[in-house]
Amino acid sequence: MSKKEYTFITEFTLVFLVLALLPSLYFLKAESRVSEQVEQNVKQQTQSQIAFSQRALTGNYEAFSQTFNRLAHNGFVHNALQTPSSNTLKMVEDVWLLAIRNQSLYTNIRLLDEDGNELVGINNHNGYSIVVAQTQLENQSHTTFFQNAQQIKPGDSSLHALKADDSPTTNNRGPLLQVITPIDFMLERKGYVLVNLQFSHLLESAMFDQQGATRPHVVADDGLNLFIHQPNTTEPNAGLNPLSIRSPLLWQTMQQKAMGMVYEHGFWTMFHQVKLDQFSPDITLYLYESVGANDLAPLIKSEVSDLKIQATGIYTLIFMMSLGFVVWHAHHEKNSLDSRIARATMNGISAVIITDRANRIVSINDEFTKLSGFSLQEVKGRRPYMFAASKYPQELYIQIWKTLKRRGLWQGEVVNVKKDGSLLTQIMRIQSVKDSNDTVQFYVSSFVDISERKELELRLRDLSEKDTLCNLWNRRKFDTQLDDHCQRVKRYPEKETTCLALFDVDNFKNVNDEFGHDEGDKTLLYIAQMLSKHSRKADFAARIGGEEFALMMPYTDLETACRVVDRIRCVIQDNYVRETTVSVGVTQLCVSSAHSYKRADQALYHSKQNGRNKVTSIENDTHLVTEQSQILSA
Repeated sequence: MSKKEYTFITEFTLVFLVLALLPSLYFLKAESRVSEQVEQNVKQQTQSQIAFSQRALTGNYEAFSQTFNRLAHNGFVHNALQTPSSNTLKMVEDVWLLAIRNQSLYTNIRLLDEDGNELVGINNHNGYSIVVAQTQLENQSHTTFFQNAQQIKPGDSSLHALKADDSPTTNNRGPLLQVITPIDFMLERKGYVLVNLQFSHLLESAMFDQQGATRPHVVADDGLNLFIHQPNTTEPNAGLNPLSIRSPLLWQTMQQKAMGMVYEHGFWTMFHQVKLDQFSPDITLYLYESVGANDLAPLIKSEVSDLKIQATGIYTLIFMMSLGFVVWHAHHEKNSLDSRIARATMNGISAVIITDRANRIVSINDEFTKLSGFSLQEVKGRRPYMFAASKYPQELYIQIWKTLKRRGLWQGEVVNVKKDGSLLTQIMRIQSVKDSNDTVQFYVSSFVDISERKELELRLRDLSEKDTLCNLWNRRKFDTQLDDHCQRVKRYPEKETTCLALFDVDNFKNVNDEFGHDEGDKTLLYIAQMLSKHSRKADFAARIGGEEFALMMPYTDLETACRVVDRIRCVIQDNYVRETTVSVGVTQLCVSSAHSYKRADQALYHSKQNGRNKVTSIENDTHLVTEQSQILSA
């Protein structure tokens, strides 16, 4: 062997050993932590799925309560109870059929008079809604549920109960949720609306993976399973024995905490408590899922296999790098240009994070440390989720990983948290690095700080839409909101009820002439403060002219809107050091923003012409004008 060959082999061996030292330590440590990492990942994934199901179940139940309130409290039901006739009852039937058609959630819905006699009945099965014939309607006064409902005071909330499903048409698909609400007029009980629905449908739609093999159990506050999603569950008699008997430690912990994790009988069990409080009494449920060694074994085997593939790829890469370095050194055909370019790329203007396929950080550049304040030692081996701001929902990260899996690339705007706790707005790009077998080995994330630009954009947007004197929304923002509300009225004419009120300061010119413009500005600021303070959170207040203000009240009928603005009118009149009054015009929005504004302006003009300090409403296009003044003070 020649000296040149000996030198070549020696240099290659030394370079290979040096380059392979850190990866070898990393893979040895990673292999020893595979079980721990897999267990942690499965626990986190299970907790995320249970948390998703909790939020979805709460949202589904809230949506049902809103739909039920719309079915029960509307003009058609009120008319049918006040003046029951074939026409008014038919109107209720038509409205209910339209509302619950193709909704397998509902089992049946009934309209009862104050004595428990059924006036209207609709049965719903597998998406088919059928009106119950009058001859088949029954009297519910003998039922305990109806008798309890009679004890509800006027104005109180509805009553619910979970009971077994004994209907022959529903195939006993779990418990029924029965809800009844009283309908009162002038504190006098006129009737009730009763709804039965399959509670299991609410549970099914709240599952994270409705087709998967592993989904949470649902347990009631008595410890019995309401819904078992695993047909081959490892729990014997899971649907018969209470959880307090099957897993006493788990059940005891559930009673003490809203969420948590318990190790019992060789299983890790994660749980979340769900409170459903839209009706009385509240429903308390528990979602839980167990993970055992049998569940982790194939995942651990897969991770070890993937780790071996990574090691093979890394050592192959090191081999090629070592060979290339020795060849370069032997022939002196290259200089350090490539190395300098690589360092410049890694430490350029973009911050860079490199993670492995398990999304654990393996490297960062200097720009990242400069922006975030974290060093490599502080973040290595951890997941980039540690930088994420808490305002992002779990669904965003799920969508990011779906995009990466499908396209291998995701980019967008995110907000991360620095080491000092301050927020950092960034444009981020995440790209997957795959091997020859199209298996992801690493993820490279690069981002640029745009915090100052984002803050400037928000400031400019706020300035462009806010009135500088009163700190209310300006005419530009008002026009946009008015158009949006009118579009919703056009699309949902029976559901969207929004009212517009225009306020004008009476004799404002006299204030400016007698006391000066400074006092006039103070008066305008006072009016704006009273609008903000005494309007509701959902209302939209704006200054749209010199002394003219506007208040949009969504989900509000004309009568309620008049009471709200008259209360504000009285507050303005009674609480200022100098006598200040406003005239108000109120109308209900129609499909045209221009026409809606014109009607409110006409009502305002009518208030001005009839003595000021009044609230006038225009009810519809027939110009029926209703004057209201000093309602609250009377």
